[in-house]
Amino acid sequence: MTIKNTKMKKRIIAKDIRPVPESVVTSFEHEFEEANNINWIATNDFYKAFFTVKEFLMEAFYSLDGELIAVSKKITIDQLPITLIKKAKEKIGSYHVSSIFELSTDRGIEYFISVENGNDKKVFKNSGYTWIRY
Repeated sequence: MTIKNTKMKKRIIAKDIRPVPESVVTSFEHEFEEANNINWIATNDFYKAFFTVKEFLMEAFYSLDGELIAVSKKITIDQLPITLIKKAKEKIGSYHVSSIFELSTDRGIEYFISVENGNDKKVFKNSGYTWIRY
């Protein structure tokens, strides 16, 4: 299903058979006016929009009722809060960073780092000013 929005001149693509309700799309468009390259996935529990805002790759999660649940944004290690950068570099050690993202929910902002060294993969989540294995 492709929905064209002539007002915003953006492509919205749903990757599932079940269409994304217009109320969810409208809520998304209101919240993320600068979003581009929008793709949707519908699951049994939520709707997920993948999109870009400026140079950031982002995801927004909506309840089946159209309520915004969470927003994630891919970031670099240098975009972490200064208090977490040094601790992150210490925790990572010789591992290669595969991704870092910021997750905003009603609980606040959390950060996640995925690292790998060969077949060994780990995910860390911030807990205050330190990192714990997730």
